[in-house]
Amino acid sequence: MTGGRAWKRRVTAALAVVGLSLGVAPGLASANTVEEQMADEILADHNVERVAHGLDPIAPAVWLEAPALAQSFAMADSGSLFHSDLGNLIAHGGVWWAGENVLYMPFTADQATPLWMDSPGHRANILSTNPTHLAVAVVCVGTRAYVTTQFVDNPDSPSVVPEFIGRRNPRCGDADPASIADIEYTASENGLWAVDRDGEIYTRGDAVDHGSAPTLASDENVVSMSVTPAGAGYWLFTDKGRVFARGDAAHKGDMAGVTLAGPVIDSVAMPDGNGYYMVASDGGVFAFGSARFWGSMGGLELNRPVNGLAPTPSGKGYWLIASDGGVFAFGDATFSGSMGGTSLNSPVVSMVPYGDSYLLVGHDGGIFNFSSAAFHGSLGGASTDSGIVAVAVRDNGSGYYMVSADGELYGFGASAGG
Repeated sequence: MTGGRAWKRRVTAALAVVGLSLGVAPGLASANTVEEQMADEILADHNVERVAHGLDPIAPAVWLEAPALAQSFAMADSGSLFHSDLGNLIAHGGVWWAGENVLYMPFTADQATPLWMDSPGHRANILSTNPTHLAVAVVCVGTRAYVTTQFVDNPDSPSVVPEFIGRRNPRCGDADPASIADIEYTASENGLWAVDRDGEIYTRGDAVDHGSAPTLASDENVVSMSVTPAGAGYWLFTDKGRVFARGDAAHKGDMAGVTLAGPVIDSVAMPDGNGYYMVASDGGVFAFGSARFWGSMGGLELNRPVNGLAPTPSGKGYWLIASDGGVFAFGDATFSGSMGGTSLNSPVVSMVPYGDSYLLVGHDGGIFNFSSAAFHGSLGGASTDSGIVAVAVRDNGSGYYMVSADGELYGFGASAGG
């Protein structure tokens, strides 16, 4: 099924249903996905048709990629076709002409352009002399691909790019797509990195992709990431205890080849950037580089598995968190309270340093603040499709983001919408 429309400044010609405002569908940008490969093929097929009809090829519009992908996500969520508000581009994007074609189809890119060329309205957009640039976005749900193409006559209009945060793009034909494992702020706190369990990197804001993990073993997953102090690199950690250093991150050793009593479930870098910790589900702690061992729960009987570690600001201690909310303090870490022994709606999944102490987050998005820094809110029992997996906090305690396994971001305090 397909739909097409075109707009001109001051002269509007709506060719389909009522539009949807830009910027309402969140997402995290990824690289080299099946969807992006399909988008590149569709753009190439458009240019074959344009050249065959005596027209100049059309160039990719990088600034339009986020709005186009937002539209494809919105259609995928609703399971139907409709148009975005092209008037937004006209009013705020510095363009005089904008067109849009949409469709859904089985996930084979070679069908898109022929389907549109067989429809007069869509064909008119593809063969129009007005546009100079085009963005193509593909989102897959199961075996169906939702495709948006947006045509404009302006190559560079960054002012119209919407806030585009938080969704893992499922791969075409992938019945069990990888899920987000962790998120981290950039040094400026004007961007975020996310990594999924396959080790693929997703970026938002000023985050720069320094590289993903290599191909992992079939039974191996990336479980966490840590960013260097300068923000010019990061480490990726797997449940097998392997470490992959990217950008300015330096490899300080790992547990590759060592038989572990439990899988590594969390890892975090030292504040000085010269070392890192890994913690396994049995409570074992492994220190590398400038990180120092201050004790662990390894070999002790636990009520529930350990699933997180947070170092103190001095780097001379750390806290461990178990899934039942129990907190264990080592070195100069001060015990400030826990949820151990409390009936929880869902397990605690993450712990991060916060203010003068720590913050816990539950799988259901419940936040437990044991510091003097402000509580900015939580999901308050609101359901998520896949559950919360990690939290990232601003250094000054002014806000935090939670992320679900399918990549939805939930911002609170200074992080809400920013």
